[in-house]
Amino acid sequence: MILEQNLIDIRGINPQELKCGSVLSGNEGNFTSPGYPDLYPSNVTCEYIISTSNADRGIRLTFSDFSTELDNDYVEVRDGNSSTAPLLERITGEPDISTLSATSTSSNMYVALVTDSSVRGRGFSAAYASICPNLLTDDKGGFSSPNFPSPYNPDANLCWGISVQPGFAIELEVTSFVTSPEDVMTIYDGASEDSPIITSLSGEVIGDYYSTGNNMYITFISNPANELEGFVVYYKQVCGNRFVDPSGTVSSPGYPSPYPQNANECYFISVTAGKTVQITFTDFVTEPNYDVLRIYDGPTAESPLLASLSGGETGTVVTSTSSKVYMVFTSDADTGGAGFTAEYVEV
Repeated sequence: MILEQNLIDIRGINPQELKCGSVLSGNEGNFTSPGYPDLYPSNVTCEYIISTSNADRGIRLTFSDFSTELDNDYVEVRDGNSSTAPLLERITGEPDISTLSATSTSSNMYVALVTDSSVRGRGFSAAYASICPNLLTDDKGGFSSPNFPSPYNPDANLCWGISVQPGFAIELEVTSFVTSPEDVMTIYDGASEDSPIITSLSGEVIGDYYSTGNNMYITFISNPANELEGFVVYYKQVCGNRFVDPSGTVSSPGYPSPYPQNANECYFISVTAGKTVQITFTDFVTEPNYDVLRIYDGPTAESPLLASLSGGETGTVVTSTSSKVYMVFTSDADTGGAGFTAEYVEV
């Protein structure tokens, strides 16, 4: 009776008309086609309505097994709670399950298995989970609180995931932030809320925050009252190897072991404003002309080129004219070398 009542509430239909199906709740779960792993029945439309508890999150649907009669028996996945919601996927036959998934934009998803009267298959085994629907994958971008600069919504539970290229990191710039003290943004150093916390923000703040890897996860939770204008945030992909102490050591990947083929590694050094950076290479052996370290007099690869080092360059000293240096080491697919190590110091 609970299932029947849920179906009436969600879709406004008589549950007696359904051949099979179920209403699924909770923030994660699993379900299968009827009879799985044995053959599913003929001439049925089995409807699965997934409704998770967080209205601000989406649903990620994945499959661990899928086999139906090609074209005639299929699964539809829709972005909502009914058969008229926008279609996300139509799946049939025996697709590659390693790439088979669908993601809704809200906390509701509709899944239907439709079969005919002929050949049957074993059907499917699926899993769903509540996820952040806001995944940002460009090298740079931004986001803001809903309605900005008008007040954000009460009882919000929002999230944003940022993922840039492997080997790089993320710089998050909070340019405007006005919330009540009880409404908190939390920035995580990784891809989920299980990652280490970089910082938590509330009240009135601005600032720059950095990940140590190529993923960052941000949540914002508000209480039922005292909504203010909210926030504006920008991000960009930056070098993952960051050095901000007055002195330190910079080395090629894996040093003292030989560096890998097809390397593309960056290094960013930032010392005290008004100082310069002196870099001394205590060891430098690369394949001449092909495996190269380029050193730029500034914070990016668009800054003026200070030096381009390749081959045997042990003992070389390079000094910047500013407090920031950006370096890029690239290698080709052929013979490598021991690589390099260098000591830097502000002067």
